[in-house]
Amino acid sequence: MKLKTKRQISKHVRFNYFEVMLKVNQSHFKKINKELEKIIYLKSIKKLNKKQKERILSYTHIVNEVQKFSECQSSPWDMNELLNLVNDTSDTTLNIDGIIAEIEPNSFIIENDTISFQLTKLRDNFLIAKKKIGKEKEDILLGDDEYIGEFVSLIFDCKNKTMMLQSNMYALGVTKVEQYLTKLRKKYLNALNGSELFELECELRIIIDPDKIKDIIKAQYFKKIRIKGSDFMLDSFLNSNSLLGKIRKNIGKSSGINFDVSISVQNTNPTKSIDVDEVENLLSDYKEFADNPDKPMIEITKKDDDDSNVELINLLEPRLTDIISFSMYFRQPVGHQFLYGEMIKTYKKRLPLIEKILSK
Repeated sequence: MKLKTKRQISKHVRFNYFEVMLKVNQSHFKKINKELEKIIYLKSIKKLNKKQKERILSYTHIVNEVQKFSECQSSPWDMNELLNLVNDTSDTTLNIDGIIAEIEPNSFIIENDTISFQLTKLRDNFLIAKKKIGKEKEDILLGDDEYIGEFVSLIFDCKNKTMMLQSNMYALGVTKVEQYLTKLRKKYLNALNGSELFELECELRIIIDPDKIKDIIKAQYFKKIRIKGSDFMLDSFLNSNSLLGKIRKNIGKSSGINFDVSISVQNTNPTKSIDVDEVENLLSDYKEFADNPDKPMIEITKKDDDDSNVELINLLEPRLTDIISFSMYFRQPVGHQFLYGEMIKTYKKRLPLIEKILSK
């Protein structure tokens, strides 16, 4: 009897890189600045009622708070202390605007200067069902304390204050990860009775890849170009032969126009590509006006070769990204421990470039 062998498939997982920052909550900053202005005004008045006098007593505190926030508009955040505290407890479940999320229990991996763990989005709506071919579906029923888990793995570099974050459209996105880490920080500041700079928020600042624009032209296939902006942005490109110039000429003398133009090839033909000369002209113009704050947003979707994945690059923010590819057995979940092993190898290769970018 011949044994049935397990089928293997290729898995491709994308990761983005970020600086981990603490930034001022702007609404709170405006609030305390406004309060300071009111107190300064009250100090100029000779006759004050009891409530106004009590308000003036907070002057020194408000001045100190404004100064602290002014000095910390945005600075690198060392999450090491927080994560080591969190590692000693399992109470990391938080509600983020109606989304329940937590650090996956027993997912912490601490090695040298890095801390890795997995964030879980707990979903209890749009539930899935099991299905056999030719048979009726079988609903997956959840108990009151059960959820569908969607996961992202990450590595935090304690030395450089950077993060390698998995991209998963079904799990927590970048904004939700920021909100989660902000809320987790506040929770532990409360637990430790810490109030200093309580209103600071986590910001994951994109690390820009300086070589990505240079490498675009090496691609074999260009699948889509999208240009978005206004006629004012395009004035500098009026005499250009690229798509930027053509769009400006078509707009003519009209003013106050916003545009969003996409040019793409048929998805059914894997070898079809937008003319490479068109892309070269566009990149040439874009590089010439790279420092112009009014340059339009341009996205280019490319495919390096027949075996590569399609990749979208935003020329305004060409993110430093990596795609980790590996083989796995069909219908087998990818464990965090295994994924971390692949991530840390890739991160160590990227580290010299990351440190070079951050040093500029």
